[in-house]
Amino acid sequence: MTDATYEFGWRKFRLDVPEPWEPAHFEGDDAKGYVRLDDVYGPRLELRWGLAYREDACDTAFEQYLKGLRRDARKKKGAGVFRREPKEVALVSAWPEGMKGRVARWSAEIDCVSAVVACSVCNRLTALRVLFAAREMRTSVARRILESFRDHTASVDAPSVWSLYRMRFEVPSRWRLAEHRFGPGYAEMRFRGPGRLLADVRRWGPAEVLLRRQSLEAWYLGQLAPGVRVEAGDLDRTEVRGDEVLSFERRPGGVAAVLGRLSRGKQARRRLALVSAGWHCASTNRLWVVDVYGASLDEAREAEWRAFCHADAEEG
Repeated sequence: MTDATYEFGWRKFRLDVPEPWEPAHFEGDDAKGYVRLDDVYGPRLELRWGLAYREDACDTAFEQYLKGLRRDARKKKGAGVFRREPKEVALVSAWPEGMKGRVARWSAEIDCVSAVVACSVCNRLTALRVLFAAREMRTSVARRILESFRDHTASVDAPSVWSLYRMRFEVPSRWRLAEHRFGPGYAEMRFRGPGRLLADVRRWGPAEVLLRRQSLEAWYLGQLAPGVRVEAGDLDRTEVRGDEVLSFERRPGGVAAVLGRLSRGKQARRRLALVSAGWHCASTNRLWVVDVYGASLDEAREAEWRAFCHADAEEG
């Protein structure tokens, strides 16, 4: 197992995980949900969360978890006998302010480090499971994951970081993920902000294949929403981190925003302002388009979106 890690960011959760571990399953929303990260050998990390308002939520959930493990082992009889009984361990030296966590380690058909973490700041209760093959236990890997775990932004106004599949971007704190779609060579995420604000983040790859017979300009114009008519001469051109960025703006009434692109192409009747940018990230061989819609150009411009392309990029 590699020692190289990246920061995984999803619904205001942030934690460092080994590079081969990628998201494989998503459920729920900010208040209640589940996400699982896999590698080529199978599941490696699970997070399940919900809202908790009781001060003893962490202790209660942790004790119930251990009881459930032992109960399931008895039901399975021989197949579920522990090679190492569930035992609480002091794996994390100190949890961040406002967070309380308890950790257990056990071994049966698999090796596992489990944690229950409650946060008094965001009122979320999170159960984490770091999974290893039998006799593969890597305590140092589990410790690094748990010690890096954060379940909310540093402040109410701080942007939330989304980081997965070698994408990384920051979303204003009051925006929420509305829809998403991930597939081979393509990723799309839609966010809704206050009022009529919304944004689409889309990424394609590999870029060298998509640009083999067309220019970046022609490709970008082909990705615009139906109803958007832009000529090549209308595009602004800038350079960020050595990559050419194409962009344009349209005032309300000049674009029929396709709010339901992910919902089988249902077109909304509202006509919104649009601030759009597209670029080729050479270092990751990917193509990006970020579209921000608003009731006015000023509203769309001030949405404070920052797309970094990938985890090791810096803001331009």
